[in-house]
Order: sequence, then structure tokens, then C-alpha cells
Amino acid sequence: MELTRYVKVVVRWWWVVALVAGIAGGVVALTGINHKPVYTANAILSVVPVGTQAIDYGTYVYFERLVNTYSTIARSTTVTAKAKTILGVSELPKYRIETIPQTELMQFSVDANDPEFAQKACNVLAQLLIEANQQRFTGSGGILGDLTARMSSLRTDLEALTKEKTAAETAIPRDDDKISNLQRDIDAKQQEYNAVLSSYNQVQNSILTLSNALQLTIAAEVPQESSDRNPIINIAIAAIAGAMAGVALAFVLENTNTKLFSTKQIENVTNSSVIAKIPVLSSREKGDVFRSNQVAAEAFRRLRIQLFPSLHDTGHKAFLVTSSVPQEGKSTTAANLARAIAQVVEQCVVLVDCDLRRPQVHKIFDISNDEGLTDILAGEVSIEEAVRDTNHSRLKVITAGTAITNPTEVISSQRMLDLIDELLTEYTTVVLDCPPILAATDAIALAPHTSGMVMVLDINKSDEKSLRLASSQLKDEGINVLGVVLNRTKLDKSFQYYRYYSKRNR
Repeated sequence: MELTRYVKVVVRWWWVVALVAGIAGGVVALTGINHKPVYTANAILSVVPVGTQAIDYGTYVYFERLVNTYSTIARSTTVTAKAKTILGVSELPKYRIETIPQTELMQFSVDANDPEFAQKACNVLAQLLIEANQQRFTGSGGILGDLTARMSSLRTDLEALTKEKTAAETAIPRDDDKISNLQRDIDAKQQEYNAVLSSYNQVQNSILTLSNALQLTIAAEVPQESSDRNPIINIAIAAIAGAMAGVALAFVLENTNTKLFSTKQIENVTNSSVIAKIPVLSSREKGDVFRSNQVAAEAFRRLRIQLFPSLHDTGHKAFLVTSSVPQEGKSTTAANLARAIAQVVEQCVVLVDCDLRRPQVHKIFDISNDEGLTDILAGEVSIEEAVRDTNHSRLKVITAGTAITNPTEVISSQRMLDLIDELLTEYTTVVLDCPPILAATDAIALAPHTSGMVMVLDINKSDEKSLRLASSQLKDEGINVLGVVLNRTKLDKSFQYYRYYSKRNR
């Protein structure tokens, strides 16, 4: 399942997830040490939408516009400059205006490190906002100023006409026509004055309403507790966020990492089955696991069964053991596999060290390397003279022999092929310990003349790129890979039954 694969990735990179989460939480914790507590003072202002009767969508839009207008005024230079002067500061604390949903109220909030200063600043700023709103409508000029000027002009005209009429009425001779005309002019001016006065009163009432549309409903009080989130919660949130980032980083690392972790991955890259898992061996166990490590011994027996399904399989076979890169434990694997095969009565095994560059077999069996494979191929000694005995009667060893300068040519020579055929006439199984595939071509040269190849893979060392390149070379040459042996693996469920029986036999 995909989910299982994702879980395995997270488990494999758990230390990355833990590290990122720890760093995130630690940074927040260290930041909180020097962080001063923040106190928030809140004042409630009421907003009266003018000219709206029914509550509909238009009312809410108008209310939002009013709130946005007040927010802009609160941040204007007029308000902020006065507030700085009153509070005696060069920089105002952070403040904001927010609507209270489903009401005609808005909240004016001020954040400061000093709770008393937060209260004072909140009330000062709220009051200055109210005064600035009133000034918008009650200041000089505008339509109210025009109406006042017009009324003053009309009063002057009325006074002039009234004086002229009074003079005409006392004049001798009396001019009744002039008096009548003056009265008509007075009546017309009076009507105009009354109309302007009515407009003036209406505008003044509207301005009074608008200027008082914003009022302080609840003054700010001194906050008693810090408005900061609990530091433990902050650390927890940071750690969770860090863990999520760590998981993302784990998948990035997984996609960029060429190291192989699972059996399925290895089988997909090599196109071969994993036929055995060998646990980590100590230095003294490498030479002969059958003496001191029953778990490893049973693992090699299982490997033998994979290569020889029948214990009575007496067909003569030659196969080589190699790896993709150096130091994956191929020589140790070849030596103990040869021991496992030799335990079968019908088998007689010879292990040949074909790694002429870095021979290890003589070290594993603690025998001399004076005369060996190179000496046989050079015709200096016979096979019988080069073969070494071991502590097992059915297991013989041919070491690498004298060092030479042209190992590839020697290993790929016809004399080497003839030697393999000669050995197969004397022994039922010939195990060839060959150099790593990517280090030399010796294994590829010999493999077609054997029953197949066993690939040893150190799961802690090999990467996908190297293994894929080695597998590609084997595929191009049509070499029969009998299977992959995973070396130095951790003890998992596949080993638990070995441990059980090894304990029972003690």
C-alpha cells in the first residue's frame, strides 16, 4: 500500500522530522525568553448609519464603508500627530479597528508592553478619532457656510428695503405706487430668506447627526492579563509545524537519496530475487560462522538451499560470488557459503580466490598465500600443490597466489577456463571469489563459464546508481544472476526463529 510506503519513509527519516521539529520549537522557546508580554486595551465605539431604516444588504455595505473610513481617519497625520503629543511618545503603539459581527459596534484595540499605557493610548486615540469625525462636518466652509452667507445677504437686503419703505411712507407727497412695489420686493426677499433658513436648519440637523454618528460606548480599561498566547502553546504549534516541514523534507531527501532500503527496491533495480539475508558479523565470526554464530550459520544454510534445492544434488557446479563495489563482504560470504555447502555429505567444495588485486581468502582461513591461483596459471605449481586444507575435510581452498601486474588478462585467459573444468572433475562445487563488477571486469569475463553468479550487497553501503550500473552490465552480457545476498542486515523478524532455536540448543 502507498500509505505503508509513506509511513516507512517517515520512520526511516524520523531523525530529520525530530530535528526540524526540535529546532522550530527551540527557536520559539528561545525567542519567548526575551519576549516582553503584550497587553491589549479595547475600547468599544458605536457607529450609527445615517439615513438607513430597513436592515438590508445595502445597510451592511454602508456600515462597512463607514468603518473603513474611520480606520483611514484613525491613521491620518492629524490624529497620529495629536496622539503623539498627548501621550508624549515619538512612536505610537500598534493599534487596529475591527468590526464586531452582527452589531453596529467596532472595537478599537491598542497593543503595548505597559498595560496602563495601552489603556491611555486606546482612549486617547478613540477620542481623537471621534473629534476628527466631528471636525469633518462642523468645520468652516461647505454648504452650511454658503447658506449662512446667503442668509446674511438676504437680511441686509431686507433691512435696506424696509428702511426705504419707511422713508416712502413718511414722504410728502406720499407715493403709494412706490410703497406697493417696495412691499412686493420685501415679501419676495422674505420668502427667499425663509426658504434658505429652512435649508440651513435641515443641513445643520444632518451635520449634527453625522458628526455624532461615532460615539465612545465603552472606554478602555487597564488590561489585567497579557494578550500573548501561552508560550507552551506557541512551542507546541511551532513543533507541529516543524514536524510537518520535517516530513516534507524527509520525502525530498528520500527522492534525492540513492541509498537502497528495502528488499523490493533492490529486487526492482537488479531484476533478481533476494535469496538470503546475512546479519552483521564480528571480526572473529567472519572466518567460520558455524562455530560461534548460529543465527548467521542458519542464514548461510538457507542460502545453500536456494542454490542447491536438493541435499542430494550431486551435479558439478561452478558459480562465482561478487559485488557491485568493494568492501561489501563478498569474500566472507563466499567463504562461509563454501563451508555451508561442504556440510552436505555428497559435496566436495573448493573455494578459489580470484580477486587478484585485493585477495582476502587466505586472511579469512589464516593460511599462506605463497602459492595459489596465479602460480597455477603460470605453470609454476600444480593444482595439487596449490590446494590448501581447511578444518573441514570436504572444503579445500586455493588462494590468490603471487601478486601480478595483469590480473584481468590472467583471469580471462583460456588457461583459467581450463582450470575451472579441471577443478570440476575433482570437486562437486567450485566457488569463485571474484572482484567487484564496477572495480574490474574479471567477474563478467568468468560468469558465462559458470552456472551463475551470486551478487553480495551491503545494504548500508550500496546505492541505487552503482547497483543499477552493475546490473546493466550483467544484463548486457546476458549473465545469469542466481540471486542477491543482503549482507550486514539488521536482525528483523526473519531472524527471530533462528535465535529461538539457537537458544534452545544451548
